[in-house]
Amino acid sequence: MNMSRSYAAPVTKDNVFFYSDELYVEVTDGGPYSRHRYGRASPSRLYDLLTYEDRGPVLTKKGVPAKRQPFHKDETGHFYCAQLLHYGLKPLKTKAAAKKHLLAAFGSDQTLRVPDHIVQLENELKDLYARSNAQAKIRYENEKREREIAEKKRWEDLRKKQERIEADVVAASKPNVQATSKKRKSQNDGNSNPSKGRKKKNGEPSGSQNSDLTSLDLSGLWDIACPSLAEEYSGYSAEMTMKMSTSRGSLKDGHLWISFDFGVISGVMRCQALPLPANSTLSFEWRGSESGEGQMTFESINKGTITFLGNGKLKGVLNGDYVPKKNTPFFGTQNQENLRRVVWVKSVRQWKETWRGINANSYEVANQARWGKWVSDEGCDEDPADSDTTEAGGDSNSDSQPEYLSEEEDGFAF
Repeated sequence: MNMSRSYAAPVTKDNVFFYSDELYVEVTDGGPYSRHRYGRASPSRLYDLLTYEDRGPVLTKKGVPAKRQPFHKDETGHFYCAQLLHYGLKPLKTKAAAKKHLLAAFGSDQTLRVPDHIVQLENELKDLYARSNAQAKIRYENEKREREIAEKKRWEDLRKKQERIEADVVAASKPNVQATSKKRKSQNDGNSNPSKGRKKKNGEPSGSQNSDLTSLDLSGLWDIACPSLAEEYSGYSAEMTMKMSTSRGSLKDGHLWISFDFGVISGVMRCQALPLPANSTLSFEWRGSESGEGQMTFESINKGTITFLGNGKLKGVLNGDYVPKKNTPFFGTQNQENLRRVVWVKSVRQWKETWRGINANSYEVANQARWGKWVSDEGCDEDPADSDTTEAGGDSNSDSQPEYLSEEEDGFAF
């Protein structure tokens, strides 16, 4: 049998004889899914099958049946019908008739020869398949090369995107020396309130890192770069994102909730209670699961901080399971596309449910399920924390998916 790799589908000329790695016959018993495939059996094996006689059990020296007896299993009727075709004999449909006809074909000299027209058909199909397989191999290798190029480009584009995110955030983190000098000069001229002017609405993003944070500064979809995770877990580092909203859609109280996907780990972050002074760093805890086998992680070391820099940029540090080093930095830029067209607070309810469902009880249930055991999931969801805004924000009975506003409603402000 030819063990080289097959790229092409089997070839045939009559829908009876087919060739792929070898010549085989397909026989059917009339049903729509009853096609049976058989290669050619050697004459010696056929003869042994056709002349087998059950001589009773093998006895020991003491004349009792031995514990281990030779095992014989006859082939199916489809097998014998297929062998008739392989050896150029008249096709029959019953097992007994096929066996009888095959045995008679051996003759007195106990030999069975493949006729010339079957040999010629086999050679023709073999050549046809070789050409078809060669063409299919070329197509496969071209498509594989194109996929590899596209995948390489995707990872390269992702790497460049993460580098841009990191560079933008690092630049935004540097103090603006020129702005600081102008501010000091203005103060020296007697103008103690250089920022005096139109008051920002609650739904308007802050214009600089020195402005007060608004609800939009703490909402929406954020593109994330985390170089250490991307390098440590290169097989997982797909698009990294954070989706966030305050639990009431307001900066006055509640928590900031974040659904994150950092490639190797994904889950929910629960930030400290609001309100906070402008330009503050928020601490958070996170719970999630590893992307490979989905194993939960909810350790007390799963912590970090986020600093919102204004102008749709943030930086932070991450600690905990699967994090390669202490205080692993990450950077983020706000995706402006759907910021004003999505009511992000509508998603908080689902994020809270995910958070409360990742704990020791849930871990034990999932661990037992891996071994095929059934365990009740009762008690797996935690009760809300005392500081959670359970009666509003994300815990109402409203749809837990993001809600998109119509053009008439597009005046987004929490």
